[in-house]
Amino acid sequence: LPMPDIRKIAEAYGIDTMEVRYNENLLEIFNKIIIESANNSILCLVKINPEQKIIPKLKFGQSLEEID
Repeated sequence: LPMPDIRKIAEAYGIDTMEVRYNENLLEIFNKIIIESANNSILCLVKINPEQKIIPKLKFGQSLEEID
């Protein structure tokens, strides 16, 4: 099954969304999210490069003690 469009789901519930794609303005974008979310809910979508290595990584079915 394909992943549902999370933005459309958020819009249906009246939740604003913001998307982060690049890390150049990361601090500025997160500050904006914090300020705007003081009065409303905001869904923050953070896009990461599929080739980016994520550490630490918890594999499906493992407990926190088994984190890589």
